Amino acid sequence: MSSVSLTAQIAALEQGLNNLQKRVETFPVTEILISRLLISLGREISNHLDHRLRPFGLGEAEFKVLMSIYGAVDNAINPGDLCVGMSQSPANITRLTDSLVERGLISRIPDEHDRRKLLLQLTPQGVTLIKKLMPVTVEGAQKIYREFSRTELKKILSDLKKLAALVDREIESGVNRKSGND
Repeated sequence: MSSVSLTAQIAALEQGLNNLQKRVETFPVTEILISRLLISLGREISNHLDHRLRPFGLGEAEFKVLMSIYGAVDNAINPGDLCVGMSQSPANITRLTDSLVERGLISRIPDEHDRRKLLLQLTPQGVTLIKKLMPVTVEGAQKIYREFSRTELKKILSDLKKLAALVDREIESGVNRKSGND
């Protein structure tokens, strides 16, 4: 984790952005600050989770694989769906799942609807580990967000979903412009 607090990082960033705005009047300080803040917060929250998981021999990405499987219907998931849900490449998902299979936390089973496909499923050892991790990870999340009311958290979530939809729309519009579909 960084030796400089997030608050200090944000203050320095904001000062730098404000200085830029003095040179370029239309410079979008607030928008850039929000974007950079989201990236920094994501990184620090990820580091916080990694720190909590380290004693269990897991990293955040492995934990997310286990939790995705645990939350799936019948505790089994298609690796392709895992790629989408975790925003990871197939190669990275394969690397993560290979590691979890080797450790006996998940197994690959045939898909009963399409025998050519494999599903990922938690082993009893994986379920046991998840149950040990839940109090640790839940407590970590609760501590980070403890000063927000349920209403505030729902508003933040709603605003972030709105931002995600706007980013999706902007990306799609850029793809259409590049391909000449506009």
